Amino acid sequence: MSFLLHLTSKNNSYILQSKLRGHSGGIVRLRATEDGRILASGGTDSTKIWDLTTMRELGNPKSPETRGASTALVWIKREDDLGEALFYGTQNSQLGLAVFAEICCVRIVNPAEMTGLAFNPPSNHLAVCHRGGMVQIYTLSGTMSLKEVFSLELQNVAPRAIAFGQMYFNDRDIMVFGLYGGNIYTFRGNDGKAVGMPWNVEALIGDIALDVRKGVVIMDEPSSGTNLYCLEDHTHVKTFAVGVTKQKRLRQVDFLEECKFIVSRSDHGIVYVFDRRSGEIVDKLRVDPCEWVQTIAAADCAGVSTIFVARSHDLVGSNKIFVWRKKSKKRFGVVGIACVVVVFGFQRSVKIPMYNI
Repeated sequence: MSFLLHLTSKNNSYILQSKLRGHSGGIVRLRATEDGRILASGGTDSTKIWDLTTMRELGNPKSPETRGASTALVWIKREDDLGEALFYGTQNSQLGLAVFAEICCVRIVNPAEMTGLAFNPPSNHLAVCHRGGMVQIYTLSGTMSLKEVFSLELQNVAPRAIAFGQMYFNDRDIMVFGLYGGNIYTFRGNDGKAVGMPWNVEALIGDIALDVRKGVVIMDEPSSGTNLYCLEDHTHVKTFAVGVTKQKRLRQVDFLEECKFIVSRSDHGIVYVFDRRSGEIVDKLRVDPCEWVQTIAAADCAGVSTIFVARSHDLVGSNKIFVWRKKSKKRFGVVGIACVVVVFGFQRSVKIPMYNI
């Protein structure tokens, strides 16, 4: 067993469980299924799907020659269907649907890099946004076909993320997060009608993670760290500071263990795990002191907290996804372990957006 597989986090809470091999070039997105059984990774060399039980690749939906890098991912599961499927968006505005192999692919209006995907199971609504300002909502049928509900074009806005927010009658509102202006726009989920004036956080928004049950949202602010807000009244709760030692870039954030912890990234090779309530750093996952760590995801894999991490600088060569697992407090068994996956991004012929600020 290699040296890397014995690595533990600074406070010995997490152990590096495995490395997923197969990517070449930069990795820009990671998404695990809700039950933590399957991971999707998107990068310059297409989208890949991984079995987190065997740690092996399950499928590779499509090559990236004409579509560009995979820049947005979301797992979907209809309430009347036992199976899961993956929607992925590309740098060239292609929207693909796959179940280990590609089922279909459509081109979005006014092509631009796709930056956000979200799915709401009760309504079977898929929300899509791209960097050109387009926001589109679709209904997903039982045959996995898409029917447009509404489409909006936001002027002078570069959407960075999209999410389903709080309930309004029978539908969830749609929240669109602007990259440069710090504006968050809210629209009714059934017809796209704007809800009040935009909420402004007076900062760049590099990435978001939202939990409507807890009523909280976190946002990456490239110059300072991760900011926590209350959804109901938009109150800024606290900042989880992460220093900048190189040029500012957008970095990803996520919740872990039902919002108990916040996972954030850095430009100096460390993934930070914060306690959401106290704001204290509870652990650090050391990846590479010389590299950017922009691509992360977190999930509970069979009750074990897991973190996925990626190195994200302009490197050349093969690329691995690193899977970190939280150590069990029990002497035997693996129930109650938390896992974290880290991805390292490398650039080759397909250029991925680094968003230098």
